[in-house]
Amino acid sequence: MSETTSPARYMIYTAFALGAVLGLWVGLWSVPDAALNVPMDTSHGHTSAAYHPVPMVLPLTSALLLFVSAWWTARAVVEVLHADGGAGDD
Repeated sequence: MSETTSPARYMIYTAFALGAVLGLWVGLWSVPDAALNVPMDTSHGHTSAAYHPVPMVLPLTSALLLFVSAWWTARAVVEVLHADGGAGDD
C-alpha cells in the first residue's frame, strides 16, 4: 500500500465527512412525510408530531463537521506549500 501525503489523507477525511453528511440528509429526505405524520398526545393535552426528523443540532453538526474537515485539509495543503517553498516559485 502506498503512503499518502498529509493533504491527501485530509482530503480523504473531508470526502468521508461530506459523504456521511450527504448520506444522512438524503436518507432523512427519502422518508415520506406521511410516514412521519404520527400524532402523539403530550402531557399538556396537546397533540404534536411523534417524530421530529430534523432536530436543531443536526444542521449545526453537519455544518461544523464539514467546516472542520475542510479547514484541516486547507491547513495541511498550506503546510506542504510552505515546506516546498510555495507553488509559484518555478
